[in-house]
Amino acid sequence: MLTYNLLNLPATATKTGLVPTYTYDASGNKLRKVNTAAPATTRHYVDGIEYNGNTIDVIQTEEGLARNNSGTYSYEYNLTDHLGNVRYSFNKHPTTGALQRIQADNYYAFG
Repeated sequence: MLTYNLLNLPATATKTGLVPTYTYDASGNKLRKVNTAAPATTRHYVDGIEYNGNTIDVIQTEEGLARNNSGTYSYEYNLTDHLGNVRYSFNKHPTTGALQRIQADNYYAFG
């Protein structure tokens, strides 16, 4: 079950075993997600940086994002089209250095 706040943004989303609660600022930017189900977790969202509790989890950049893997960051890059839609996402394999495809989206105008 979903409940919405005064800005018509999701405030809570209830499902068996999950009860996340969302907090937004006055312009609709998500600030925090709190899940009270076990284990209780809190995620903070500040200027493109996502914190899991007090630890940086994800940093969003212009090229893609950086994920925290126990103190070392793995970088994911996005290639976009002329409209800014992500068409191809890839990263570099940590041991071989070869590029790995994460996701590819193709668009065909006629179906």
